[in-house]
Amino acid sequence: MRTAALAALAILCEYETDRKLLTKELDGESSWFDPQKPIDKKMIEKAAKKLVEIPEEEVRQRYERLAKKYHLRLEWNDEG
Repeated sequence: MRTAALAALAILCEYETDRKLLTKELDGESSWFDPQKPIDKKMIEKAAKKLVEIPEEEVRQRYERLAKKYHLRLEWNDEG
């Protein structure tokens, strides 16, 4: 249910890259994240490699912005 809700909301993303970041396979179409399960730091690396147009720091910043908008949990924010 939570993943379906995120998928529905992701349609409203202004940027395709942000929509891709909301999916585990970074395709913006399937395998949506569960907002209650933390996105880990490895995902930043994976996204930067697959979405070559953006560096890791920008990926992290985008996830932080998306977390506020969609109430996502981020591993690096849960640590402190």
